[in-house]
Amino acid sequence: MAFQKIMDYLGTLGIIGSLIFVGLELQQSHTIALAGQIQARNQMAADLLLAPLEGNMGLFKAWGGGIQGETEYEILQSVLRTHRALTTTNAWQQYQLGLLSDEVWRQVEQRQGTGWRNCNGNRVEFKGQYTESLLEYATEHWSSEECEEGNGL
Repeated sequence: MAFQKIMDYLGTLGIIGSLIFVGLELQQSHTIALAGQIQARNQMAADLLLAPLEGNMGLFKAWGGGIQGETEYEILQSVLRTHRALTTTNAWQQYQLGLLSDEVWRQVEQRQGTGWRNCNGNRVEFKGQYTESLLEYATEHWSSEECEEGNGL
């Protein structure tokens, strides 16, 4: 009889362990699916942003989308800053989901933090692409005293 109780307990523990494992697998699958959706949405936005570079720069003026500049060179600079902000947003979202390592995020952060601290108005493109949480993070971690909102931004 005691042997039967031990077997029942072990069976119950096995079932509980299996359910916990299935729950963790479902959570991981959900996170991966969410990351794939974020990646696809950001890729679509990047494709839309870069499409006029295929030969019709005038589309940028018609499209708007936060693209700044009068000359072709200024427009290209604005497009590249906007694209960089979009890829940074994607990296931030992947990092927040735990799918990007700290090392990779530090590399992204170093590149984009430099652009954020540049006081020539680049933040217009950045703010248009950043999520609210990334904008808060950038303001808290990347802002410098010499480049604040009132100083030409």
